Amino acid sequence: MNNSAQIIYKGDVLASWFYIGIGLGMLFVAASLIYFNISLGFLYLSYGLTAFSMYCLGKGMIMFFIYSRRLNYYKKSDFLESGDIEEELLYTDKRILRKQNGRRIHVYIIILGSVIAFAGIFSLEKGLIMGTAIPVVLLSGIEFSIGLLTEFRLQEYVRILTRQK
Repeated sequence: MNNSAQIIYKGDVLASWFYIGIGLGMLFVAASLIYFNISLGFLYLSYGLTAFSMYCLGKGMIMFFIYSRRLNYYKKSDFLESGDIEEELLYTDKRILRKQNGRRIHVYIIILGSVIAFAGIFSLEKGLIMGTAIPVVLLSGIEFSIGLLTEFRLQEYVRILTRQK
Protein backbone atom coordinates (compact mmCIF):
# COMPACT_ATOMS: atom_id res chain seq x y z
CA MET A 1 0.00 0.00 0.00
CA ASN A 2 2.84 2.35 0.84
CA ASN A 3 4.27 1.66 -2.61
CA SER A 4 1.12 3.08 -4.22
CA ALA A 5 1.49 6.34 -2.31
CA GLN A 6 5.14 6.56 -3.28
CA ILE A 7 4.33 5.90 -6.93
CA ILE A 8 1.63 8.61 -6.98
CA TYR A 9 3.92 11.21 -5.46
CA LYS A 10 6.87 10.21 -7.65
CA GLY A 11 4.59 10.86 -10.63
CA ASP A 12 3.67 14.25 -9.20
CA VAL A 13 7.34 15.12 -8.72
CA LEU A 14 7.97 14.12 -12.34
CA ALA A 15 5.07 16.33 -13.42
CA SER A 16 6.65 19.21 -11.52
CA TRP A 17 9.90 18.66 -13.43
CA PHE A 18 7.89 18.63 -16.65
CA TYR A 19 6.42 22.05 -15.75
CA ILE A 20 9.88 23.37 -14.96
CA GLY A 21 11.16 22.06 -18.30
CA ILE A 22 8.24 23.60 -20.20
CA GLY A 23 8.85 26.90 -18.39
CA LEU A 24 12.52 26.89 -19.30
CA GLY A 25 11.66 25.99 -22.90
CA MET A 26 9.17 28.84 -23.17
CA LEU A 27 11.69 31.21 -21.62
CA PHE A 28 14.31 30.14 -24.18
CA VAL A 29 11.88 30.64 -27.08
CA ALA A 30 10.82 34.03 -25.70
CA ALA A 31 14.44 35.15 -25.33
CA SER A 32 15.15 34.00 -28.89
CA LEU A 33 12.15 35.91 -30.21
CA ILE A 34 13.26 39.06 -28.40
CA TYR A 35 16.85 38.65 -29.58
CA PHE A 36 16.01 38.15 -33.27
CA ASN A 37 13.19 40.76 -33.18
CA ILE A 38 11.57 39.66 -36.45
CA SER A 39 8.32 41.59 -36.12
CA LEU A 40 6.00 43.23 -33.63
CA GLY A 41 3.81 40.10 -33.46
CA PHE A 42 6.76 37.99 -32.36
CA LEU A 43 7.60 40.60 -29.72
CA TYR A 44 4.07 40.33 -28.30
CA LEU A 45 4.37 36.54 -28.47
CA SER A 46 7.62 36.71 -26.51
CA TYR A 47 5.92 38.77 -23.77
CA GLY A 48 3.17 36.18 -23.44
CA LEU A 49 5.63 33.30 -23.44
CA THR A 50 7.74 35.03 -20.78
CA ALA A 51 4.72 35.51 -18.52
CA PHE A 52 3.60 31.92 -18.93
CA SER A 53 7.12 30.58 -18.47
CA MET A 54 7.21 32.31 -15.10
CA TYR A 55 3.86 30.68 -14.29
CA CYS A 56 5.16 27.23 -15.29
CA LEU A 57 8.39 27.67 -13.36
CA GLY A 58 6.52 28.81 -10.25
CA LYS A 59 3.95 26.05 -10.46
CA GLY A 60 6.66 23.45 -11.04
CA MET A 61 8.67 24.60 -8.04
CA ILE A 62 5.63 24.69 -5.75
CA MET A 63 4.54 21.23 -6.93
CA PHE A 64 8.05 19.91 -6.39
CA PHE A 65 8.17 21.27 -2.85
CA ILE A 66 4.74 19.94 -1.85
CA TYR A 67 4.90 16.51 -3.46
CA SER A 68 8.52 15.75 -2.64
CA ARG A 69 7.71 16.46 1.00
CA ARG A 70 4.79 14.01 0.87
CA LEU A 71 6.95 11.48 -1.00
CA ASN A 72 9.65 11.68 1.67
CA TYR A 73 7.03 11.15 4.38
CA TYR A 74 5.85 7.93 2.75
CA LYS A 75 9.41 6.78 2.06
CA LYS A 76 10.18 7.01 5.78
CA SER A 77 7.10 5.08 6.89
CA ASP A 78 6.86 1.33 6.42
CA PHE A 79 3.10 1.08 5.97
CA LEU A 80 0.00 3.27 5.85
CA GLU A 81 -2.06 3.46 9.02
CA SER A 82 -5.83 3.87 8.90
CA GLY A 83 -5.51 7.60 9.67
CA ASP A 84 -3.10 8.01 6.78
CA ILE A 85 -5.50 6.20 4.44
CA GLU A 86 -8.41 8.45 5.47
CA GLU A 87 -6.29 11.57 5.06
CA GLU A 88 -5.05 10.39 1.65
CA LEU A 89 -8.62 9.65 0.52
CA LEU A 90 -9.81 13.14 1.48
CA TYR A 91 -6.76 14.85 -0.04
CA THR A 92 -6.96 12.84 -3.27
CA ASP A 93 -10.71 13.44 -3.63
CA LYS A 94 -10.11 17.18 -3.33
CA ARG A 95 -7.39 16.97 -5.97
CA ILE A 96 -9.68 15.04 -8.34
CA LEU A 97 -12.45 17.65 -7.96
CA ARG A 98 -9.97 20.45 -8.68
CA LYS A 99 -8.75 18.62 -11.77
CA GLN A 100 -12.31 18.10 -13.03
CA ASN A 101 -13.19 21.78 -12.58
CA GLY A 102 -9.91 22.84 -14.18
CA ARG A 103 -10.47 20.52 -17.13
CA ARG A 104 -13.77 22.19 -18.00
CA ILE A 105 -12.24 25.65 -17.76
CA HIS A 106 -9.25 24.67 -19.90
CA VAL A 107 -11.45 23.27 -22.64
CA TYR A 108 -13.39 26.55 -22.78
CA ILE A 109 -10.16 28.55 -22.88
CA ILE A 110 -8.72 26.38 -25.65
CA ILE A 111 -11.84 26.79 -27.79
CA LEU A 112 -12.23 30.52 -27.17
CA GLY A 113 -8.51 31.25 -27.57
CA SER A 114 -8.32 29.28 -30.81
CA VAL A 115 -11.28 31.19 -32.24
CA ILE A 116 -9.73 34.50 -31.21
CA ALA A 117 -6.33 33.54 -32.67
CA PHE A 118 -7.98 32.49 -35.94
CA ALA A 119 -10.03 35.69 -36.09
CA GLY A 120 -6.83 37.64 -35.38
CA ILE A 121 -5.42 36.48 -38.72
CA PHE A 122 -7.96 38.69 -40.50
CA SER A 123 -7.56 41.66 -38.18
CA LEU A 124 -5.41 44.75 -38.61
CA GLU A 125 -3.80 44.03 -35.21
CA LYS A 126 -2.97 40.41 -36.00
CA GLY A 127 0.39 40.52 -34.21
CA LEU A 128 -1.14 41.67 -30.94
CA ILE A 129 -4.15 39.35 -31.06
CA MET A 130 -2.30 36.23 -32.15
CA GLY A 131 0.73 36.97 -29.97
CA THR A 132 -1.56 37.14 -26.97
CA ALA A 133 -3.92 34.26 -27.79
CA ILE A 134 -1.35 31.66 -28.83
CA PRO A 135 0.48 31.46 -25.44
CA VAL A 136 -2.85 31.29 -23.61
CA VAL A 137 -4.04 28.39 -25.75
CA LEU A 138 -0.65 26.68 -25.55
CA LEU A 139 -0.52 26.79 -21.77
CA SER A 140 -4.15 25.81 -21.40
CA GLY A 141 -3.56 22.79 -23.63
CA ILE A 142 -0.56 21.76 -21.55
CA GLU A 143 -2.53 22.17 -18.32
CA PHE A 144 -5.44 20.19 -19.79
CA SER A 145 -3.30 17.24 -20.86
CA ILE A 146 -1.25 17.03 -17.67
CA GLY A 147 -4.38 17.46 -15.57
CA LEU A 148 -6.13 14.65 -17.44
CA LEU A 149 -3.22 12.26 -16.96
CA THR A 150 -2.97 13.17 -13.29
CA GLU A 151 -6.71 12.71 -12.81
CA PHE A 152 -6.52 9.18 -14.24
CA ARG A 153 -3.68 8.32 -11.87
CA LEU A 154 -5.53 9.78 -8.89
CA GLN A 155 -8.74 7.87 -9.66
CA GLU A 156 -6.80 4.62 -9.73
CA TYR A 157 -5.13 5.58 -6.46
CA VAL A 158 -8.52 6.23 -4.83
CA ARG A 159 -9.68 2.82 -6.02
CA ILE A 160 -6.64 1.20 -4.39
CA LEU A 161 -7.12 3.17 -1.17
CA THR A 162 -10.80 2.27 -0.84
CA ARG A 163 -9.98 -1.39 -1.41
CA GLN A 164 -7.39 -1.26 1.41
CA LYS A 165 -9.71 0.60 3.77
